[in-house]
Amino acid sequence: MKKIIKINKFKDSFFEIQNSEFCSINLIKHPGIKKILIIKWGGMGDLIQASAVINDVLKNLSEVKVDLNTLPQWFPLFKFDKRFNRVWGFNSGTWIKKIFTIFKWLKIVKNENYDLIIDLQTNDRSRIMLSILKLISTKPKYIVGNHSIYPYNPKPKSLRTIDQPFIRLQRTISTIGIQPTKTNPSLVFPSTVPKKIINLLKKNHIIDKKFIIFISGSSKSNHLKRWGINNFIHLSKLINKLSYKVVLLGGKDDIEENNSIYKHNKDVVNLCDKIALEDLIYIFKKAKLIIANDTGPTHLAACSDTPIIQITGPTNPYMVKPFGERIESIQSDIECKNCYKKVCSHHSCMSDINPLYVFGLIKKFI
Repeated sequence: MKKIIKINKFKDSFFEIQNSEFCSINLIKHPGIKKILIIKWGGMGDLIQASAVINDVLKNLSEVKVDLNTLPQWFPLFKFDKRFNRVWGFNSGTWIKKIFTIFKWLKIVKNENYDLIIDLQTNDRSRIMLSILKLISTKPKYIVGNHSIYPYNPKPKSLRTIDQPFIRLQRTISTIGIQPTKTNPSLVFPSTVPKKIINLLKKNHIIDKKFIIFISGSSKSNHLKRWGINNFIHLSKLINKLSYKVVLLGGKDDIEENNSIYKHNKDVVNLCDKIALEDLIYIFKKAKLIIANDTGPTHLAACSDTPIIQITGPTNPYMVKPFGERIESIQSDIECKNCYKKVCSHHSCMSDINPLYVFGLIKKFI
C-alpha cells in the first residue's frame, strides 16, 4: 500500500483574516443597511461550509432583515433557523429555463429593494445577474463578492491571492467590516430528537454510540470521489466482528451503491434515502464514528460532535476537509492526487487505501 497522508488540523495561521488588511468600508450598524441578501448556491457541502461565514454576518447584523438565496433542495437545512427573514431560490435546467430563471430572479431582487448583497457564490452566473441588476436598478448601493471586479463595490483593500475557498469567503465579509470568527458549520436544529428518528433506531435495533455510519456515495457527476463498494463491504465485515453495527446513509444518487453493500453484508442497516435531510443530523449525533467520502452529507455530519474519517483521492483534503480536529482526512500519497478529474483509467488514489488500514484507524475510536 502507498503511503497515506493524514490531515486532522490546519496551521493556526491558516484562518487568520484581519479586517485591517481587507476592510474598505464598515457597514456594521450603517443606518442605510436595513435589508440584505446573501447568495450561496452550489453543492450542499459548499453551503454548509459557508454557514460559518453566514453566521458571522447574522451575528454582526442582528438588527437587519437577512434573506438567503440558495437552491430549493437545501431549504430543509434552514427549516428551523429563525434568523433569516426569508430563504428562497429555484433550480434551472435547460438553457431556456435558465434564461427564464434569470429574469424571475432579477424581478424578485429588484422588488425586494435590498440595501446590500453579499455574493458568496461569485461565479460567472452570479456576476452576470448582478451586473444586469446594476443596470436596471439603483439598489442595492453595495454589492460585495470574492473578486475585485464589476459589479462588486466595495472591493477588498488588499488584493492578496487566496487559494482556499473558505478563506475567500472570510475575506468577502471582511471587506465590509465583519471580522470572521467562526470556522465550524453553523446550522440550527432543535435539541430534541424527533420521535420518528427514535422509532427508526428502535426498529432497526440501533443503540446509541454502538454503530458506525458509512457515507459511501457522492453525486453521480463525481463518482471518482467514491472509495468503492468492495472496500466498504470489506470494512463493514471487519466492523461487525467488533459488535458494532454499520448504518448506510445517503441520498437518491447513492441508492445503488448502498444496495450493493447490503446485498453482500446483510448485517448492515441500509437507511439510504429513508431519512429526510434535516433529520440526518440526529443520526450523526448518535453514532460512534462516521466513515465518509468527500461529499455533501459529510459536511452535514461535521455539524455533530461525532468523529469523522474522510477518505479523499481526486480532491485536495486541504480544500474539502470539514473543519475540526475530530475530523481526519486521509489520502494516498501518489503523484496524481488532487487531480479533480471526472474520468480516470486507474483510480489509484482510492484503490490504494486498504480497508485494513482504515480499520486500524477505526480501532483508535472504539
